[in-house]
Amino acid sequence: MTDDRPPAAQTRPAVPSPDPSGGSRVRLSGVVGLLAAVPATLGFHPSDSLVMVCLTATGELGPVARVDLPVGPSGGVPYQRLASFAAQHADSVVLLSYRTRAAIPRALPRLAGALRQAGVPPRDLWAVHGGAAHRVDPVRGVRDPSAAPVPLPGRDDPQVLTMQALTAFSGRAILDSRRELCRTIAPPDRERLTAFSQALSRTPRRLPDLSGIGTAPDRRSPTDRRPGPVDVALRQVERTGDVDAPAAAAVVVAMQEHRGRDAVISRAIREPDRPWAAMLSACARWTPDRAAAQLCATLTVVAYAEGDGALAQVAVDRCLRADPSHGLGTLLLSTIQTGLPPVTVRGMLAGLDDPPSGDAVGGAHPGMPGR
Repeated sequence: MTDDRPPAAQTRPAVPSPDPSGGSRVRLSGVVGLLAAVPATLGFHPSDSLVMVCLTATGELGPVARVDLPVGPSGGVPYQRLASFAAQHADSVVLLSYRTRAAIPRALPRLAGALRQAGVPPRDLWAVHGGAAHRVDPVRGVRDPSAAPVPLPGRDDPQVLTMQALTAFSGRAILDSRRELCRTIAPPDRERLTAFSQALSRTPRRLPDLSGIGTAPDRRSPTDRRPGPVDVALRQVERTGDVDAPAAAAVVVAMQEHRGRDAVISRAIREPDRPWAAMLSACARWTPDRAAAQLCATLTVVAYAEGDGALAQVAVDRCLRADPSHGLGTLLLSTIQTGLPPVTVRGMLAGLDDPPSGDAVGGAHPGMPGR
């Protein structure tokens, strides 16, 4: 910080509720509050990472960006892109490096310099290692000898408990690492792949309507509508927290056409209380990469609209690994990098049309052996 207040009073970010358009807010105090907020906003505890926390002029928490720390002495960190991002979304920023070694990474002061050139001088630099956050001189890039280390808050810290409760309220969890987050949508092992392939071979090429009930006069009533593949998968997740192979195969087939994908997105926006991200993640764990691009693109949209940027990022990464030229995936990556607010995304998607009720939303089987 540039003022002389004690560390415990320097940063008071107000963390938005799961609905950024309104609702309750949580006030966190000092550096400890900031350290409690970072894992909650990322969705996991960072390691070997450079984290940029955007703050408004009133100290409210904005977007939080994270990049991997470079292994070598140079390269790997998009300094100018991060600085441009901060110029769009922040009045000031706090930078933190997370690593196991005590040495302060060169990337920390280098990013601080890029931010100053962009007109967003960092309020604080912290190097987190050994169970504590160490204040770093923003110009020299060395530990500030006048500032005492700030111990990382424990699991029973009141501010950590507050962030855990807020995260749980939004239907998410704070995972131990980004790798663990990636495992929540990882491709199947051989046994699960075999089960999925067998289920896929038995899945009809055309499936019931996915859209649910809309406003068109010919829409069927809920009692008349036969449960479609998405309804089946949602109910399985609501009962057990997972889906079986036949349900996953049916969802994947149904979403290969744009109409099916758009119907799922439309329903996710209109029915926010259902476990859409959990259902799509469960399906992704059954689906091999060759068939996963459309599914993971849809998961990216749903997760981002729900405010789960961490899941959206790993989902779009898997989408583009499966299909580097996937149109929606490429657009979504740009949206994430731009930092478009989730509430804006929800507003844009609210007018997405469903396919007519009764349409068979399906398509060809997605690139599986023997199909």
